Amino acid sequence: WHSLASWRQQQQQQQYDSEGGAGAGKGVISLLQEFVQCSRQFHAPQHRPILQWSFDNRMADFTTLEFRGTVAFLLDGVPHHVAGAWHPSKKFAQRDTAE
Repeated sequence: WHSLASWRQQQQQQQYDSEGGAGAGKGVISLLQEFVQCSRQFHAPQHRPILQWSFDNRMADFTTLEFRGTVAFLLDGVPHHVAGAWHPSKKFAQRDTAE
């Protein structure tokens, strides 16, 4: 993932420069999708999303539902699966997984 981290830093710097230093830049989910799309040597099947998301859920206690995101993708033809930590919302779980 070292190359992903340096690619993300480069993309954020370009976004920062193009906006004159303003703005937060792209989100981590968008950056992950761009990284996968730009680095692939093998074409993904048509009508199939670049990032395939799934979510598990559990009851942390009697009243708290938590979610964990999992993303699957092909990187240079090699399948990858990444699971994040448990979070109180699907959106937080998805962002954590993408990071």
